[in-house]
Amino acid sequence: INEFFKKKYRKKKHLRYLRSNIHSLKYEILNDALNSKINQNKRPVLNKGGKEINASDMYILPGFIDMHAHIGGISQGADWDYVFNLWLAHGVTTVREVGGRGRDWTLDLKKRSKKNLIIAPRIIQHTSFGQGSKNKISTSEQARQWVRDNAKAGSDGIKFMGAAPEIMKAALN
Repeated sequence: INEFFKKKYRKKKHLRYLRSNIHSLKYEILNDALNSKINQNKRPVLNKGGKEINASDMYILPGFIDMHAHIGGISQGADWDYVFNLWLAHGVTTVREVGGRGRDWTLDLKKRSKKNLIIAPRIIQHTSFGQGSKNKISTSEQARQWVRDNAKAGSDGIKFMGAAPEIMKAALN
């Protein structure tokens, strides 16, 4: 129960009532899902050569998305293949990598993942602002050029952690 409900329903009897209603609602949703039948007329048609999986008595869940991920690190002793297998084994099918070992390294993994050349989740690549720049970004024009270069290289976004206001404003324009 989140903080909003804790504040709204401070008295214990209200919390008990709220928990009871949530439990009942969860039970109704689960019960409806378990007792629903597949309408054979609305069922998708299997493509020729396709494989149908009998998922009776199984659960089908969407993949999890990790919106702040780092694809291993040398100091952690975990390389990308170990990290990807760990994520996939736990249901993480998409990650947003936020500036780990560098733009080009991550973009290479992203391309290989997209082509199914490696076992990996879908990768959304973000570069930390200024990462890979030969010099510290200290002017508005350098910031704009860095952003253009980053986009041209194929990055999906930028992770901003702070900069001088005029530099940040230029980078965001």
